[in-house]
Amino acid sequence: MPSGYDWLEDLEDPRVKAFIEEQNRRFREFVSPLADALYQRALELHSLPYVVDAALFEGGLYALTRERGTFTVKRYSTGDAEPQTVLDARELGGDAVVASISASRDGRMLAALHTRAGSDYARTLIVDTETGERIEGPEGYVSPPVWLTRERFLYVRTYRSGTAPDGVEAPASRVFEAELGAGEELVFGEGLGTNWLVHLAGDGESVYAVAFHGWSRSLVYELAGGGFRLLYDPGGSKAYPVGRLGGRSYVLSYEHSLGQVVEVGRGARVILRAEAHPIEDAAPVGGRLLAVRLVDGANRLELYSPEGEPAGEVGLGEGPGSVTILSRGFGAALARYESFDTPSKLYLVDQGGAWLVEGSSLPLGLEVRELWVSSRDGTRVHGFEVRSRAARDGGVAVVYGYGGFALSVKPRFQPEAVMLLEAGATFVSTNLRGGFEYGEEWHRAGMRGNKVRVFEDFGAFLEHYRARGYMTVATGRSNGGLLVAAVVARRPELIDVALAGYPLTDMLRYHRLHLGRLWTTEYGDPDDPEDRRVLESYSPIHNLKPADYPYVLAYTGLADDRVHPSHALKLTARLLDLGAPAYLRVETRSGHLGATPEVRARETAELVAFTLKALEEQRQRRSKPQAAQSG
Repeated sequence: MPSGYDWLEDLEDPRVKAFIEEQNRRFREFVSPLADALYQRALELHSLPYVVDAALFEGGLYALTRERGTFTVKRYSTGDAEPQTVLDARELGGDAVVASISASRDGRMLAALHTRAGSDYARTLIVDTETGERIEGPEGYVSPPVWLTRERFLYVRTYRSGTAPDGVEAPASRVFEAELGAGEELVFGEGLGTNWLVHLAGDGESVYAVAFHGWSRSLVYELAGGGFRLLYDPGGSKAYPVGRLGGRSYVLSYEHSLGQVVEVGRGARVILRAEAHPIEDAAPVGGRLLAVRLVDGANRLELYSPEGEPAGEVGLGEGPGSVTILSRGFGAALARYESFDTPSKLYLVDQGGAWLVEGSSLPLGLEVRELWVSSRDGTRVHGFEVRSRAARDGGVAVVYGYGGFALSVKPRFQPEAVMLLEAGATFVSTNLRGGFEYGEEWHRAGMRGNKVRVFEDFGAFLEHYRARGYMTVATGRSNGGLLVAAVVARRPELIDVALAGYPLTDMLRYHRLHLGRLWTTEYGDPDDPEDRRVLESYSPIHNLKPADYPYVLAYTGLADDRVHPSHALKLTARLLDLGAPAYLRVETRSGHLGATPEVRARETAELVAFTLKALEEQRQRRSKPQAAQSG
């Protein structure tokens, strides 16, 4: 097993700074001048309006949109002909990223959570939209406020190092109640152990706290009588609050793998149980329940009575798409729709149907079809194949994957994918085990000791296109970056170009870096001998050995305080030591949550340039005699 790369963890070490500087120089030398030529198109795509978040209030809504090189918050009020812009991120600084918003019940107070360069470390700006006053709110690893009144709100503070106020070792979350111009007090979470994080949710009528242990277990609490009381315990599984309907409370529980809506209060009664396709979310809408179904990697909206009787469907777009409920309350819900040709559309869903607030699709002329492949153990795995009508068979297949943390990979707009589609490539979005595309069992089938199945699922897609004469590009970010790096180590012959973004690559030390300890519930604990054996079997930098490797780009950002940048550095260093064509891109103004449109556009242009240049280099390598390729 290789050793000697841990020195790359100290980002202040002059040797590490020199390594980053040299690798950035190598990378930009490789992608220039093509990246410069591609930048304008990348900027156009990243400047398209995208609804980041939205918040309902009584009589209107706020929409947080990334557009025209900045982030803006617009207020839509009943009776107003045009929305009013109440916040522009440029007043927060050039590299400000607004991540989320929340509003008081009457809409007067708006809170915006913003970060520098997409770091997880955030600041809260509170705007009195009537007077224009700006008030600084909580700062740190904090959540957006959930408002109780115009002056009082709740928020979550997460402790990533050290201990929580009650002495529990980090990572841990606690809920505080704060009052504008006054102090704050701890009101929930005292005694919750390490790796228990809390999420707050409110709908204008009720406030909920959900305590999560990993991505498979949670407890739901409701604010009542001045404190939080346990509303629902799913018995070792996970559950989420749905809200109140007709005076009754509902939760979405996964004691049944595909999900079920449960009426809670005096006992618990299942009113809607998924039999074929998972229920991903649900919300009360105009006296009915709106259920977000997940059908083979794409969402479908269905309506039900409070007793679980079908009451029709709600259509938001043409073709397969992704739907996210951003806000609920006041008899309505705000839903964001995305697809391969739609950056975003924001809909207000109420008892009368779905109403478009803002957003549009692009006339890209894409063809989308469903694809199934068989993994090594015979499991059928679903994906979407996307191509332009001008694409040809046997060209380039860009295969994207994630496979972890119960996150579903659904159709969405990706500027890198659009630019590669415009260059004639085929884009493939995969629904690997470890995600939630087929319920909690699908998630558990790809976590901890089952992680290798995710790599085999991804490999099956690469094999599918290899067998049909395609060149292949493997791409993924974060946990998806781990996926790409692991498949490079296991099956390098399946890949021509690999893009490992913000990846994990050292699975024996990940828990000691940044937020890594939190992920031991998903990956396993390297300090546990049995978990360590599994992690060591696929940890990318521990399984790379002399081989004919593809072109590999590891890319990261110094502001990433979630996945430590050293993972990307270690992967590159190890591959270079093996003589592989490996490159590193380190962005100084980018974190795990993203960055400003200009920074993201530069990254996109350079990723696409690297891909096109590396594919051309691979074509030239293939055209040479086999003997010239050895070594």
